[in-house]
Amino acid sequence: MALLNTGCLVSTIQADVTGLTTGSPVECFVILAAAVDGATQDRCVTVPTSGSLPSLYPTQTIPQGQVMFVEDVGVPVIAASGKWMGFDQRGFRYDFPTKTLYTWGIGNVLGAGACTSRSSPGTTVGNIVTWSSVSAGQDAAAGIKTDGTLWTWGAGDYGLLGNGAGTPGNSPGTTAGGGTNWCRISVGNAHMAGIKTDGTLWTWGYNGSGQLGTGNTTSRNSPGTVAGGGSTWCQVSAARNYTVAVKTDGTFWSWGMNGYGQLGDGTNTGRSSPGTLSGGGTIWCKAIAGNMSCHTAGIKTDGTICTWGAGGYGRLGSGSTSSRTAPGAVSGGGTTWCDAALGSTFTVALKSDNTLWTWGVGGYGALGTGTTSHRSSPGTTAGGGTNWCGIGAGLSHGIAVKSDGTLWTWGCNANGRLGDGTTTNRSSPGTTAGGGTTWSAVGAGQLYSLGLR
Repeated sequence: MALLNTGCLVSTIQADVTGLTTGSPVECFVILAAAVDGATQDRCVTVPTSGSLPSLYPTQTIPQGQVMFVEDVGVPVIAASGKWMGFDQRGFRYDFPTKTLYTWGIGNVLGAGACTSRSSPGTTVGNIVTWSSVSAGQDAAAGIKTDGTLWTWGAGDYGLLGNGAGTPGNSPGTTAGGGTNWCRISVGNAHMAGIKTDGTLWTWGYNGSGQLGTGNTTSRNSPGTVAGGGSTWCQVSAARNYTVAVKTDGTFWSWGMNGYGQLGDGTNTGRSSPGTLSGGGTIWCKAIAGNMSCHTAGIKTDGTICTWGAGGYGRLGSGSTSSRTAPGAVSGGGTTWCDAALGSTFTVALKSDNTLWTWGVGGYGALGTGTTSHRSSPGTTAGGGTNWCGIGAGLSHGIAVKSDGTLWTWGCNANGRLGDGTTTNRSSPGTTAGGGTTWSAVGAGQLYSLGLR
């Protein structure tokens, strides 16, 4: 059974797994998980199922061999012996692991019920163990629980929390309108964007540059759909006063501020409604921006990564410090890129061989190279390694998870954002206080960090 590449049709995957049972070799399931992750997580294509997984332990009969990527639990799953079987990097299981949210750094956005900063990971109010995904913004954060509900906390200016008011929240609270069908969330510097399971895209918060995509510049304190609507949105990233997103047909869309060309449409003119990139195309699988960034990255289905926008200090990885208004490949090119995270003036990225790469501003050790030097082309971090699997980037610090479940941070440590129990900067990746091998996802805000374990 050969490994399927990201361009394979879901029907091919479905055919390949038909007949697999719980007694099949583990290797088959590992290959299947890789195939499903590539074909459905990035493109949000979902194999039709007999239901929407109403609980973590479904008892209804599920047709043998059906496959999907379950956003709620972040794993590819296969129907075997009438139940869903998931892959969580360390093995296969019938149940799905519970995830607890930990936060650290500046206190007003930790969701801990107070505004006290902390330099070691600690839980949010309630010590809830049902988080499925989280996103860190400049001064606010958000998370989706396994029941599909969306929760926000932190600064509430301009309706950022989407709770129908402009008030801040020191503890996680639901958005106006509620609902149990949220599957993706992204937090920018003063606005948020989320996708529901029906493929609709919703935005709220500050809209001075048209970053809500509503066709105007009026802010709103409750979630509302973007101009043009549609139900084919699959991935979104909110940035510093602009937003980028990808549809299921592989098209890349952007809107909001465009002073540095970060919308990638070949101009420096902002827009308040979604529009496509210069060159268009239906080959995009990921749109990536940072909560404090003025540069953008996009990954294509063939594994190439392109960058555009502000190029100062080499943050585009193009080998120069020039800005550009249209997508261009990074220095060295390659077709093995699978993910990226954008800090304010630097970039962190992963390749499919699980190596970790950085470029841009190296101040405070943000590139994790063991120095504070800048670089305009991709290079690996100190210590190298081929077992990195999750990344995040803040104002001037980076964070990543290895496949063994350990969590690593580097860069500026003001307010304790590195989580090592100190406020001392470090220029090479190091583990957090308490260590552990159960970390599964991470994120970085301007002055804080968060992780699921």
